[in-house]
Amino acid sequence: MTNFVSNQTIFFMKQLLHNKVSMLLLFVMCFFVTGLWSQISISSGTTLSQNFDGIGSTTTASLPSNWKMSVAGTSSPTWSAGGNFTATTAQASSGSPSAGGRYNWGNGTTTTDRAVGFMTSGSYANPNSIMVHFQNTSGVQMNDVAFTFDYERYRVNSTACSITFFTSTDGSTWTARTAGDSGAFATGANAYNFTTGTVVSKSFALTGINIPNNGNLYLRWNFNSGSSNSQGVGLDNFTLTPTLAPVGPVVTTSAPTGLTSSSVTLNGTIDANGSSVDGSFDFGTSTSPYSNSYASTPGVITGTDATAVSATVSGLNPNVQYNFRAVGKVGSDVTNGSNVAFYTLANDPVIADEAVVVTSTSFDFNFNGSGNPFITEYAIKVGSSFLQSNGTLGATPFWRTELDWQIQPVPGLITVSGLTPNTTYLYAVKARNGAGVETAFGPDQTVTTLPNTSPSLEADPLTGFGSVCTGITTTAGSFGLLGEFLTGDVTVGPLDGFSFSTTEANPSYSSSLTLSPDANDEILEVIYVKFSPTLVQSYDGTILISGGGASNIIVAATGTGINNPVTAATVGSSSVTSTSATITGTITPGCSTVSSSGLEYSTSNDMSGSIQVSNPATLTGLEPNTQYFYRAYAIDGTGTVNGTVLNFTTSQLSAPVGLPASDITSTSFVANWEAVDGADAYRLDVSASPFTTVSSTPWINEFHYDDLGADGNEFVEIVVPSTYAGTGLTLTFYNGSGGGTYGTSYTLGSMVEGETNGNFTFYSVTTAADGVQNGAPDGFALSDSSGLISFLSYEGSFTATNGPASGQTSTAVSISETNSTPENSSIHLVGSGSSSSSFTWAASIGANTKGLTNSGQELISAGVYLVNDLDVAANLSHEVTGLNAQTTYYYRVRATSTNSTSANSNPITVITAAAPPTFGSVSQSVNIACDDSDATFFINGLIPNSTSSITYTIDNGDAVVITNVVANGSGSASVLIRLFLENDGQVLRITQIERTDAVTDALVLTENNTASISVSSNSNFYEDSDNDGYGNALVVISACEAPPGYVADNTDCDDANPGANPGLAEVPYDGVDNDCVGGLDNGFAPFTSTMLNCGTTLSNIGSVISCVGTANAVEYQFEITGPNGVQTINRNVQYFSLTQLANYQYATTYSVRVMLRRAGQTNFVGYYGPACSYSTPPVTSPVGGVGSTQLQSYCGETLPTLATLIATTSLPGVTQYRFRVTNTQTGTVQTLDRSLHWFSLTMLNEFHYGTTYLVDVAVRTTAPFPAEPTFGAPCTVT
Repeated sequence: MTNFVSNQTIFFMKQLLHNKVSMLLLFVMCFFVTGLWSQISISSGTTLSQNFDGIGSTTTASLPSNWKMSVAGTSSPTWSAGGNFTATTAQASSGSPSAGGRYNWGNGTTTTDRAVGFMTSGSYANPNSIMVHFQNTSGVQMNDVAFTFDYERYRVNSTACSITFFTSTDGSTWTARTAGDSGAFATGANAYNFTTGTVVSKSFALTGINIPNNGNLYLRWNFNSGSSNSQGVGLDNFTLTPTLAPVGPVVTTSAPTGLTSSSVTLNGTIDANGSSVDGSFDFGTSTSPYSNSYASTPGVITGTDATAVSATVSGLNPNVQYNFRAVGKVGSDVTNGSNVAFYTLANDPVIADEAVVVTSTSFDFNFNGSGNPFITEYAIKVGSSFLQSNGTLGATPFWRTELDWQIQPVPGLITVSGLTPNTTYLYAVKARNGAGVETAFGPDQTVTTLPNTSPSLEADPLTGFGSVCTGITTTAGSFGLLGEFLTGDVTVGPLDGFSFSTTEANPSYSSSLTLSPDANDEILEVIYVKFSPTLVQSYDGTILISGGGASNIIVAATGTGINNPVTAATVGSSSVTSTSATITGTITPGCSTVSSSGLEYSTSNDMSGSIQVSNPATLTGLEPNTQYFYRAYAIDGTGTVNGTVLNFTTSQLSAPVGLPASDITSTSFVANWEAVDGADAYRLDVSASPFTTVSSTPWINEFHYDDLGADGNEFVEIVVPSTYAGTGLTLTFYNGSGGGTYGTSYTLGSMVEGETNGNFTFYSVTTAADGVQNGAPDGFALSDSSGLISFLSYEGSFTATNGPASGQTSTAVSISETNSTPENSSIHLVGSGSSSSSFTWAASIGANTKGLTNSGQELISAGVYLVNDLDVAANLSHEVTGLNAQTTYYYRVRATSTNSTSANSNPITVITAAAPPTFGSVSQSVNIACDDSDATFFINGLIPNSTSSITYTIDNGDAVVITNVVANGSGSASVLIRLFLENDGQVLRITQIERTDAVTDALVLTENNTASISVSSNSNFYEDSDNDGYGNALVVISACEAPPGYVADNTDCDDANPGANPGLAEVPYDGVDNDCVGGLDNGFAPFTSTMLNCGTTLSNIGSVISCVGTANAVEYQFEITGPNGVQTINRNVQYFSLTQLANYQYATTYSVRVMLRRAGQTNFVGYYGPACSYSTPPVTSPVGGVGSTQLQSYCGETLPTLATLIATTSLPGVTQYRFRVTNTQTGTVQTLDRSLHWFSLTMLNEFHYGTTYLVDVAVRTTAPFPAEPTFGAPCTVT
């Protein structure tokens, strides 16, 4: 940066010697460079803070260095914007400031505690921002940043206020950071608090922000406080704590691998962070210091990623704790990883010593520690068990050192006891190190205990007898008894309540047994035991087995005497329908016989009138929607025992299944449905429209609260369905500022009733001017005696603090009004439905519908029932009568019982049959019927709106069928029948009518079905278009009377002009054959003129062509005939020029004649004078010369340059010149179309030096060039 400034300064100083303007550029550049240095440096991980106390308490306090405030009203400011501010405009530590501005806020009791922020107003726009700029100068990347700061409110007011937080790396593109947002400050009445106001404290971190070294970090707090009634808020107690990327290599020590009793592999990772790092490991039994260092593999680490390093160390001692750490060295700088400690494994034990002092139940032995240190612990396995500290065997290993094993309990030897005589055992030893890592067991050693020769007794356990009723003897239990080396008899028992036998089936068990050894001095018996309690008590005890010279042994015996009664448990119900249910219970017999048991149910909870059933039981024939009570019961010798009373409720009746209608006629049908189990009767509805469920809840339907100028006609409209059954319906107004009610609450009786639309009636409340508040936000609640019905608001939502909506949050309407909304507007619901949820809110601009159905709203009512809730008893069908033919009807049915009414059945649609044809009369139209024409006949008494085929005869002739005869709503139709003169006086008879729009029987007519026919003869009539009484002989029709616009005369010579017919006298010079004698102005001298200068060639295409001026002529019509047809031009003078025409050409001959219009007439006379010919100049003549298209410059000459302009004659009226240029050497032809009369060779696609070109020219005026235009005399140019 320093070099950049120096070089630029030298450059500008040099320029200063030549131009004073450079001084300004130097100033701008220096200002720019200075701006680059304007930031707060983040040079380390130390926390930076700013509490603004240092700015003092003045009005125009300067912000701390590198802090700015944005231009007022800027929604997304930039750090470098020229209008940003570095000082406040107002200060407040007390009082009630109201002016908007950049505020230096102060604590009211300690004015040195400052904060900076804003308060907006009509003159100080919203939003506003505070910004600060930091630069990372730490030399490394800044990974994360943690922030803390406080938002402090000094003024509360009614406008919402919030602050949002942003970050940027360039000061112009901002990223929202919602963790730093304040959220919305609560609104309220205008108030100030400079001591204990609202404080919103923020503490959060932005991770992964990754600002590089010399990178920038901009922060911005956006204050949004509205344009009026602003809250006053400030920023205070800011801190920033960076987390910087580590400097130098990152060294990590990892867990060792490949661990044995004498070697290990040391592991770690080294991230060189772009350096070249020498890797190694410090190692030893101590860390102060480490005794060894081993080079890592790899030995040199580079790059910017973590690289795995390792080293293998051998020659270690077993079960010794070692320490190591990874080390990275860059030059003399050393970075150490953390220490990791580990134990080497213990050596596997060798085979244990052979056993000594072996007895029938024990032996002694010793083992070698296998070179492990004395701290090593060992566990000993004997068979499948483990040796415990007291010499017995257990299920889990017991660990102790070699020394401890050898001195306890007998010094020098390890004793194993509690063994089985004459049994071979395997025993072995395993070790574990200080980290608890175990070795495998060493090799097994073998020992066999000695046989036993002393008298002994052993017995198996006896299974307990449990609870047994008194007076009952159980089946036999048993245990095995073994006696060896016995010297005499062995006695079993006695024990109270128990008896014994050596055979299970022995009918006589004794209180004790005496058993004698066999010849081998052994006893091997199964002892059978029965339990016979006589008292209610426990008989638990031990059976003593003694004698035979052996030690006594015992066998535990358990049993309890009981005398329990039966138990009855009610379990539950299942499969509950409207008429059935399954109930279950559990009966557990006691000590006496159960004489009776089952379940009972009743409709009373005291079980009165109960009905007893089996267990389990499926109950049928129940009453729908009825609560039933039930319980289990049992009777034994102790009496009756009842279970807990439970209950179930049968379901409502199922909805019937509607069946298609039957016996359908044009006026009736039979409605049908399926039976419903449990139904006593059915109720029927019949409607001419689909069934609709109408809401029974009133709703707010339309309202108006703000408009252009002084607010007026402000109102709220509600809709009340006819099904509403509530009381106390009330409309309450709410103020969103504070959430309280305001104004008058209106009951239904105080509202103005409007229209009723089907099932819905409209009511409205119209307030005085400005009676409905203008929002931001406000609202209203609709409630009745049962509570709140709805709570709506506009321009936002809020929570009510009193009234019927207290504690509830309003539902905001998405549409709003403003002070520019046209008068008589509203916000109203639109859509189709029968409840508020069916509609959506929309704006009605300048056309409210207070008290009426809204524009765009369709309220669907329940329709008109022809049959409503008709009780049809238990019948499954019902005839519905009095219906209209070919009409769609709907029916549905409900099942009923004493306690239940089902839902409606599926609706059934039925269309009544068509009515059979009917007939009243037939008559001919009063209009005259002509020979060979269609006469109109009227047929009455048909089915209204029906379509039929009608058969008729004339004078009893052949039958004729007229199809697609459509009757109107009154049952009348008209038909056309072709009549002839011979039909006059004959009779038309209708013989049959058959409906074709429905399937019915045909109606055959035999009486009252005739009409007399009247027909008139025909004459010729001629069209009289101009209504002058004279017809056009070319347009004729034959009829029996003149149709409108026709007459019997056919002598009109011009039926389009009422001023021409044989009855008129000729009018001179009006251009009309008034008397129709076949000529104009007959009897009068012709009124014409003669063209002048006939047969001449015009000197100029725009030359004047004229005729003789004629007295009394006020207009001249010249007719010009040429190659492109005839053109006319009307002039109020006796001359014209060809250039006034739409089409004219050079070198062309035209024929011209003139017709006059006499003064006092609107038409020309209708005839021309004699024609004359005129020719236009022959500019393309092969002769060429002046005035022709031959080149007028450089013809036959050499051009000075290729770009020299070559010109032809500039001709009047010419719109385009076509230059044809031929290379005389190659024959190549090029054409160039120009609107100007000159060109140069350089305008061509190809041109050459030293070349002669032949140039000729064609021209056009109004018409395009023809395919082969005529070119004038050529010229050469070189």
